[in-house]
This record gives sequence, C-alpha cells and structure tokens, in this order.
Amino acid sequence: MNVRVVFVDWANTLSTSLFWQQMPGCRLSAADSARVESYVFSRADLVRQWMVGLVAAEDVCTLAAGSLGLAAPDLLADLELSCRRMEFDDPASVDTVRAIREQGTKVVLATDNMDTFYRWTVPALNLRGIFDAILDSASLGTLKGGLVDGQSPFFGPWLSEHDIAPSEAVLVDDSPGVSTAAIGLQTRVVEHPRKLASVLAEFVI
Repeated sequence: MNVRVVFVDWANTLSTSLFWQQMPGCRLSAADSARVESYVFSRADLVRQWMVGLVAAEDVCTLAAGSLGLAAPDLLADLELSCRRMEFDDPASVDTVRAIREQGTKVVLATDNMDTFYRWTVPALNLRGIFDAILDSASLGTLKGGLVDGQSPFFGPWLSEHDIAPSEAVLVDDSPGVSTAAIGLQTRVVEHPRKLASVLAEFVI
C-alpha cells in the first residue's frame, strides 16, 4: 500500500477535550457552562454555520448569553480558555505522527471545527510544529464530507497542490463518513483516542 499522506481528525480522534470545559480560571459556574454547551450544540444550524466560518465565536457567545441571561464576555473568555487548554488524549500518538513524518510520509490534521481551533487551539498546542499542514472547515468554508460534482473542496485542493492521488491518502477518523470513500480516500476508524497510536503505527515502516 503506497500511502503518501495520512490525514488525522481532531475531535474524538486526537482529543476529547470540550468547549466550556470547567477548569481553574473559568468565569462561569459548572452549571452555567453546561447550560451554554447544551444551548449551542442543540442548534444544528448554528453549529454548522460556525463550522464553515459563517459565524464567529463572538457571535455564538453573544447569542447564547442573550438567551441564557449571562454575560457574553464571560462566555467568550471561558471558551477561549478551554480551547487553549485542550489536550491530546494520548501523547504517544504525537510521537507516532513524528515517526511517520520522519520517514517522508506527510501527516495532515484534518478537522471539521470552528474558528476557535485556528485562533486558539492551534497556536496554544503548537500544532503547526507537529503536522505538515492543518486543514480546518472554518478556514476552508466547507466540511470534510462536502462534495461538489463528485469532488472534495476540503481535501481536493491540498491533494492537487501536492500532486497526491486520493488513493495515496488515508483518513484516520472516529467517523470518516461515506464521502471519503466516494472520492477514493482510504479510511481507518478510531474507536477512542487512546487507540490512535496503534492505528497510526500501521503507517510506520
């Protein structure tokens, strides 16, 4: 199997860290944090707009704060804090990523995520120093599973730029979706982030 790039998902693949997770320094109570998380993620249209960059973290916090009777700056501050303090569930997976890259295979972080990811999580965890590239839906304006005329606006441009065929790429994800197979990507399913290192080890020669 000739694999030239391994795409790796973030949420529930590399990390199970959550938005508005309670930690030292939070302004909101645990109960209010739970209310905010429930309010936001029960609104599928809002979440999708956020994931493709049509709304920003500030917009979401203002909307939720107004509906829940909370202060928008507190919601935004706690959101940023939780995103900056996200963690890899298994640090061994990072070592395996480095081992794959050292042999010449590219490893790209590919995530359906919000503006919070590139604004706060990426710099806080130095993710650009760990991966060859980062593809996120909020920056690209499209989700991983999106198809246009049978082509992927998420993966396609990067693959073309690097002259890599979809058949030479693998997506490692907790939920790859059917569209990845439709464009020819191989997939590996991760049941839990603590099993990621063993899945990635397949690509270490």
